[in-house]
Amino acid sequence: TQGVDQELQHRLEGVDDEEEEGFFAIKRYSRAWMAQKLLSSNPDYLMELGNDLHRRGKFTFALEAYNAAVNLAPTDVSKIKARMAIYMRSGQMPQALEDAFKVIKLEPAFVPHYLRAAGISMRMGELAQCREIFTTAREIANGRGGASLEMAFDKLEELEAKMNEIKSLLADSKPAEAMGLIDKLVNSCDQSPSLKQMQNDAISALARMSLDSLAEGQQPPQIERPEIQHGFVNL
Repeated sequence: TQGVDQELQHRLEGVDDEEEEGFFAIKRYSRAWMAQKLLSSNPDYLMELGNDLHRRGKFTFALEAYNAAVNLAPTDVSKIKARMAIYMRSGQMPQALEDAFKVIKLEPAFVPHYLRAAGISMRMGELAQCREIFTTAREIANGRGGASLEMAFDKLEELEAKMNEIKSLLADSKPAEAMGLIDKLVNSCDQSPSLKQMQNDAISALARMSLDSLAEGQQPPQIERPEIQHGFVNL
């Protein structure tokens, strides 16, 4: 194909938020336009359409295009990986992990696929599953995994140690210290229900301790916040 239709430029760009009527009219037209495009039986065209929508930040439409492309070409790794990227971008980690495993099944000897799946598991806080994936990757690599695999495994062990430390701090009624560690893990395990629960427990304990301290005329417990640069925490 010669690329996604130029119509995409006119229909999905330049939405005027100041004129509500015009804004919703464009949205309705874009939805109808998208539905028409999804009738294509060419998975490569749909993939290209999804890529262009992704670049423009139209993630919902991009996912629809990738879904249609994958349905037409269910064994095409590049199309599954593109959909997986949208799932990750939108925080749909279980769906992203499902696609990561599909890619592994299609190309089981390619170690980077395992690293990607392990990274998703790590963000979900599924550290035991992450370790299983890394172990399999090591077996497949057979000593040829390189520094990236070993660095990723080291990162996992560091996260496991910090998660266990947080649990111990909470059990020892040290929520301020636990909260400081939780802050450091938020970027690595941002989709982890267990980390979120520990965060809620620490906040609740801190609130109780603060009220008790204020009632006794004492200084409430302080939390040492980590230094954050460019959206990532320095561990």
